[in-house]
Amino acid sequence: MDYDLTAATLKMFGVLGLILGLLIGAVWLLRRFMSRTGGPLALAGGELAVLAQYPLGPKKVLALVRVADEVLLLGVTEANINLLSRIEDEAFLARLKRSNPSRPGDFRGLLKRLTGRSGQESGT
Repeated sequence: MDYDLTAATLKMFGVLGLILGLLIGAVWLLRRFMSRTGGPLALAGGELAVLAQYPLGPKKVLALVRVADEVLLLGVTEANINLLSRIEDEAFLARLKRSNPSRPGDFRGLLKRLTGRSGQESGT
């Protein structure tokens, strides 16, 4: 009887080890693949990147997004995503490419740098 219990225990630990090994291998492959391709949202013509976000209220955000070679200003709510503007000003786009935000998603700081405004805002 002890032999059956020992064999079952060894089989259980063997299968558990195999499953854990497969999970670790899958995570390793996903990380390797995603770092090489630019992430799961990489497109053939370039990347999809959220350059900055500015919260307007609960579940309401303005987002500056780069898709391939276009920069879009999107209004994002819980139910919708609306295109507010396509940024086509060459000078603005050139400043955007040179800009290095202090932290990802710093919409206010990014707009201040890009528009050249550094004054204090009223009400904040």
